[in-house]
Amino acid sequence: MYGNIPDSFAAGGIDAAYTPKTGHYGLIKGNLVHHTDWGPNVTKTLAEMYPSLPDSFRSGVDAAYAHPLGTYGLIKGGQVHHTDWLNNATKNVEEVYPNIPAAWQ
Repeated sequence: MYGNIPDSFAAGGIDAAYTPKTGHYGLIKGNLVHHTDWGPNVTKTLAEMYPSLPDSFRSGVDAAYAHPLGTYGLIKGGQVHHTDWLNNATKNVEEVYPNIPAAWQ
């Protein structure tokens, strides 16, 4: 379906995905990011894509999402980072999403 996804992303699946404003897909595997509107096998590191990320997020994340205004949210463990926050800033999941079920925190 998306022929330009790097081969390394096909083995063992991906860790997180999101839909940026471009309408294509952003895929994360380990510390690498690929957008389906990029060329074949083009990747960037999480640190390159999101320079404000805390060091603990740079090796990989558990989930990612895009905001309509073009910023991104990344989750690792029980911590959330938004790309429009200060460098290295994180908040607890329940602080950002107070109505989230306890099992998901």
